[in-house]
Amino acid sequence: MLKKVLIILASIPAILLLVIIIAVLVIDEDTVKGWTSSYIEQQYGRDLKVAGDLELDLLSLQPSITVEGVKLENANWADRDWMADIGKVFVQFKLLPLILGNIKILDAEITDGQIFLVEQQAKANWDVFLEKEREPGYFSVEQLENFKLNNVIVNYQDRVEDETHQLLAESIHLQEFFSPQRQGSFHGQLDSMPVSFQIEQKLVEAENVDRLLTLTGRIGTAEIYFTGDISDNFNWVKGRIRVKGPGESLTRIINLAGLNIKTLHSYDGFATVDANIERTTIDLTNINLKYGQSQMTGMIKANLNGDRTHIRGDLVFPVLVSADLKPYIKAKEKEVEKEKLFDDDPIGSLIPGGLELYLHTKIEKFIGGDWARTIQGGEGHLAIKGERLALYPVRVRMLGGDLAIEGLIDQSDKLTEANLKIKVDDFELNKISGALANLDNDNELNVDEVIGGNFDMVASLHFSGNSPQGMASSLTGDLNAVMEDGYMGSLLVEALQLDVTEAFASWLADNPKTEINCMVALFNINSGRMTTQAVVINTDDSNIIGSGVVNLDNESVDYTLVARAKDFSITGAPINMEIEGDLINPKLDIGGDEDSLLEVAADAVITPIVEGFKEIFGENDGSEKLTRCARFRDEIARIQRQAE
Repeated sequence: MLKKVLIILASIPAILLLVIIIAVLVIDEDTVKGWTSSYIEQQYGRDLKVAGDLELDLLSLQPSITVEGVKLENANWADRDWMADIGKVFVQFKLLPLILGNIKILDAEITDGQIFLVEQQAKANWDVFLEKEREPGYFSVEQLENFKLNNVIVNYQDRVEDETHQLLAESIHLQEFFSPQRQGSFHGQLDSMPVSFQIEQKLVEAENVDRLLTLTGRIGTAEIYFTGDISDNFNWVKGRIRVKGPGESLTRIINLAGLNIKTLHSYDGFATVDANIERTTIDLTNINLKYGQSQMTGMIKANLNGDRTHIRGDLVFPVLVSADLKPYIKAKEKEVEKEKLFDDDPIGSLIPGGLELYLHTKIEKFIGGDWARTIQGGEGHLAIKGERLALYPVRVRMLGGDLAIEGLIDQSDKLTEANLKIKVDDFELNKISGALANLDNDNELNVDEVIGGNFDMVASLHFSGNSPQGMASSLTGDLNAVMEDGYMGSLLVEALQLDVTEAFASWLADNPKTEINCMVALFNINSGRMTTQAVVINTDDSNIIGSGVVNLDNESVDYTLVARAKDFSITGAPINMEIEGDLINPKLDIGGDEDSLLEVAADAVITPIVEGFKEIFGENDGSEKLTRCARFRDEIARIQRQAE
């Protein structure tokens, strides 16, 4: 925005200088006003109105002119009639250079005024005043020794981005504007944030460069320092910049740059950024951020080249503090009560099309808040190119184990398509239940009464669609999971608000904390249908087999869990749990059906279980890691041999 403002502010004196040139030739003030308005309309298609007095002092080699009440017409598509409304303009210049067609200004001052800048669909109300090639003999400004601007308000509006800003220029002072030894200062406010800086340039002799610029200033309470080389036409910029200050000021600066992030003023924060700039390349060589207890260091290199932004970075968080998620969870409670899990609302593009990003991020320590109960840290590599996001991989230390996600998410074809592989190692399920209990309840929960165990999983998933429902109905892949040395308690049944405690207890055992020696769950997924290959739960007292289908397309479930006494005895009466109907509110029925899947359990289950171990743990089948699951597998094999 500041660049656009400076272009307009530099254009206004040039336009008003035409008044001076004509005033030299035509002494009558009314005639000067008429000729000037006519000339501006002819050259730019805008009306220039001088409503106040016009004073001429031409009896000197350094004549001057004072104009009051200058109004410049706005573009015909803009809301306001006037683009600029200036209270007073004073200009003093050298007379003799005019003979050669050169304008050399000794002193120029603009006092009191408002300027309105508007952008709309690749056009702006200041476009006609941008510098253009002129025919030979056209008057040109070659020198501006001293320029002052006092108490001018610039209002900027971008209708496409729905963005507005206001710049209050309390004082702008420029010296030797067209010289390689330019100096200047600015004091004012940008969107009510105090802004002040000083600029100094010196003549240098270097390739592609003719001036050395030094800028020091403050935006809000943030300090800015820049030193570097700039070419005469500003097409070549090379230098070093440092920005440091508290979180609130830095956040506002980032928002002004067009990056919308949440404010950091909730905690004390401070940051230092060192960067090298060369043409369109910005190399952030040192980023050091402290925000409350959180810390971040790293490097980022960005190339702002045309329509595509290329970024490479390496960020490390020695400490990252978790946010408080309870308000968010409470706000989402009503959504949980909705009738469908997956809605038809279109999913917009989440991956920027003009961004090419390669980022490595590492979180060494994750503390505080609710997420810290589940996540301890992590590391990941992200790549974005052509509306595609690659994860290779993202690893998270959580729940006493590790989670790894790798794959590709593609939004380049007006829908979301993903191929992902998810691997879980050594999750402790009691930590999952503890975290969920803390997020959803104000009262503390004894998680030992819920569930526990060491959990491993591998999932390969593919989906595509332009809505959550479309992605769920297209989900394809497989999911294999194993839990060892676990337990579950009757509190799980109470959490379901079902009056089946006695049946459930007799189904598993009389022990309120039933031990799970091993649980194996293998699913095949095709077009949103999760079909069971094998679900087996081995407790101290019972063996339980699951079978059925979960249909994500129509959000239905048809599932059966059958339990029998140990060793797959075919004489004991089985207990069945039937789960069917709507996926959100299924119907449950628990009874003792005489027909049991357990009679063929060994033949149906042993092969997919062995293959599932290979999928999860590799060719060693997890034998070095799983002890009780290995015994359970041997137990099934023994029963199979006896049946033969």
